[in-house]
Amino acid sequence: MERQRSATGLAQVRSRREKTRRVIVAATGEVKPGGYYGPTGFGGIRGVAGEAKRAPHAEDPKLAKRLWDVSIAMTGIDPGLPAA
Repeated sequence: MERQRSATGLAQVRSRREKTRRVIVAATGEVKPGGYYGPTGFGGIRGVAGEAKRAPHAEDPKLAKRLWDVSIAMTGIDPGLPAA
């Protein structure tokens, strides 16, 4: 087991198996196209891996376009992908 400190300074203990499971589920599990996967517990920051909830702003098309435009402006790279 590995000991970690959380943002609040409280010690957390997570087994390597639990950490590895999250990666394996993300890479090989049954997933839905466009799905969002991660911890399913308290606040989306803890718990077993699975289909997780998305914040409302994560699905905002105007915000997505702004992020894309700012990313292109900051990096100088436009991959020329079609709009989603």
